[in-house]
Amino acid sequence: MTATLVPIEDLARTLTVSVTTVRSWVRTGLIPGDRYVKIGNTYRFDKEAIIDHFRPKKLVTEAVPLPPPKVELSPEMEQLVLDFFAEDNVDINL
Repeated sequence: MTATLVPIEDLARTLTVSVTTVRSWVRTGLIPGDRYVKIGNTYRFDKEAIIDHFRPKKLVTEAVPLPPPKVELSPEMEQLVLDFFAEDNVDINL
């Protein structure tokens, strides 16, 4: 399948940036050289490949559950917590 190449103005409009920004991205290498062609002073861009290039990549494929945080209480604070919840007849394990 052959890519459809678009002028710089169309690419800028699609990415909602200025033509100057696209030119800057080309100059700094943010748009890779294999995503466009330059003939004379005219650029043509592979719009779909560039959109794909800027699309965020998934870094994590599966969520890993974290263990619950362990809170260390001083003996005095532990007793205060136990006394507080004992008033409401709540059973807790510290």
